[in-house]
Amino acid sequence: MNCNCSNTIDYNPICPSYLIFIPQYSDQTFKADLSVAYGSVVGSFKTGGSFSYDSQQSSETYQSSSSLILAGGNTTKTTMADWQSTITDFPVFIDFNTGAGDNALVPIYQLLPVGSSRYNQLKAALPDFLNPPLSVPIFCAASTQTEYPTSIVEVPNGYKILSGGAKVVCQGDGELLTASYPIGDNQWSTKAKDAVVPDKAILTVYAVAVYDPYNWLDVKVFSSVSTSVAHPTASVSVDSDYAMTGGGAKTTYMGVGNYLTASYPTSSSAWSVASKDHINSCPATITAYAIGVKWSSTAQSRFLGLQAITTHYEQASSNPNAHPESTVAAPSGTTRVGGGALVDCGAGEGNMLFQSFPLNANNWYAIAKDHELSSIATLTVYAIGVRNMDLSLLHDKPARSSISLHRQRFGF
Repeated sequence: MNCNCSNTIDYNPICPSYLIFIPQYSDQTFKADLSVAYGSVVGSFKTGGSFSYDSQQSSETYQSSSSLILAGGNTTKTTMADWQSTITDFPVFIDFNTGAGDNALVPIYQLLPVGSSRYNQLKAALPDFLNPPLSVPIFCAASTQTEYPTSIVEVPNGYKILSGGAKVVCQGDGELLTASYPIGDNQWSTKAKDAVVPDKAILTVYAVAVYDPYNWLDVKVFSSVSTSVAHPTASVSVDSDYAMTGGGAKTTYMGVGNYLTASYPTSSSAWSVASKDHINSCPATITAYAIGVKWSSTAQSRFLGLQAITTHYEQASSNPNAHPESTVAAPSGTTRVGGGALVDCGAGEGNMLFQSFPLNANNWYAIAKDHELSSIATLTVYAIGVRNMDLSLLHDKPARSSISLHRQRFGF
């Protein structure tokens, strides 16, 4: 099924054996024919025997040696709508382990001829479907163009945020980051503003999250707040049994602004942040956030032989520049889960962050700038990678109880 074209089908798994395909017709015509042919079967609720469909578009005949195969519901009904209404009362539970015909639905490939091409394809694909590899997609959201942009992204249910970032795109002299930090384990928030000279910008927020609907992972946010000064700094560490995946920073001020200069890992378990006022005095506090992850007590009590989750980081520095930028990849053999940046202008007037975000599945990117006053600086960018957190590995671990993992996965 093509998710971008939900009304078409490539090949219908419950009607797998279309017998005629004339290649001189385009794929679009062929798929359109199949869609209408399948629709005619569903519309007539034909559940047995063979069928054929004569296309008015291509003047071809499409044939199938079988029709709909129903699983669950009351199969004595005579219309599709009536049958669908009975599924709740007559469900067929999915359980790939017991094999009992009276309480289990076998994988769909077992409905096909053993050894057939489609049988082998579906059988080979099933382990990847049930045990997907570690996936840490990037979610993002953008503000409108405004002088004081803020942006928050919330990840879907079942996801937990491991890190996040921000990107400012402006038209004039520039806007600078004042905050990029987690709110719980499902939101990331960012803020930016102009400095000295009015400007407007679009602020994009990014969140890197892991899909963990069964709570095999324990994700926790740690934080620490500085005192109020012109150039505040703060650091925070995760507890010793957690692996740090990322972190963030938030300035709190009353006045013209205090801008981020650092939000980065100082070790595999500690996160440091810094900010400064610029030209005009504006004391502030800064809050440092660190995100930690470990196997949950549920996972540890259920599975034997779990290895501790670990994180590692790489760093890369730019050449000295008024607008320094750099990109770095996560360590080899890891999955990139987070990153950060530190800008060092020495005794200069100030160089501040306006972008630090996940560039793609493996790299972290950041850029900083001076503002109104010339200030050469070096920017160091960090990328954090994780090991031993692939949720699919749980399927290879012996369970402590007799309840099968696949049965637990489907919520039964």
